[in-house]
Amino acid sequence: MNRVIIYLMLLVPGALLAQAQHKAEILGKILSSDGKPIEGITVRLQPQNITTSTRSNGSYQFKSLKPGQAKLAISAIGIQPHEQEVEITDGKNRVPDIYLIENQATLQEIVINGKGNNKFTRKQSLYVSKMPLKNMENAQSYAVVTKELLKSQVNTNYDDALANVSGIDKLWSATGRSGDGVSYYTLRGFSTQAAMINGVVGISSTSPDPANLETIEVIKGPSGSLYGGAAVGFGGLINNITKKPLDTVGGRVNYIFGSFAQ
Repeated sequence: MNRVIIYLMLLVPGALLAQAQHKAEILGKILSSDGKPIEGITVRLQPQNITTSTRSNGSYQFKSLKPGQAKLAISAIGIQPHEQEVEITDGKNRVPDIYLIENQATLQEIVINGKGNNKFTRKQSLYVSKMPLKNMENAQSYAVVTKELLKSQVNTNYDDALANVSGIDKLWSATGRSGDGVSYYTLRGFSTQAAMINGVVGISSTSPDPANLETIEVIKGPSGSLYGGAAVGFGGLINNITKKPLDTVGGRVNYIFGSFAQ
């Protein structure tokens, strides 16, 4: 038992002495090219293979190092890699501030060319500003559901046709009441009716049939109040443009069938 105690007394001072020999430290700061501290920069000490990251003030620290030669390898996304030789001696070794340079990369020029003709658009409107203006000349915010789009989607329901217009929601369906039984919609937070026909406010008790419509124009914003207060709200208006009669005798027969996905 006495021998064990003697051995422990001999080993403890040796361990403390060995620990005392590894008290060297490395301190430093990493700054940007304009002198601002950079946080999150990876700093690796080689050949010890010890890694740390900079704090919010740009500082980093390595503790319990053996004296000798070492190298600091600094890397991060968006900066140029940096290496610096350091000599580790007993005590605190303060490394001069390191200024990093941003890695500026120039991408090749990208040219995007688009060609084509959207057959569902209408280049001008006769009703939005009450004069034949092209879209680029018109200061109003509006959307047009053209006859080509109605035909392509085979719309048999008025609500389905208005689904092509952004910013409009159905408030309630047509009630069939005399005078104001038409459906109500909301545009920019205000209610409006679909009772305007060819730029003139009319009276209707039901929603229009898409089969009788040429196009649907929706004016968004308070500019719709220029058409009058009846059936027009501060959020905008819905103008239904009907089909025009033909100069010659003719007709058209359409039919739709489906299986309801069965």
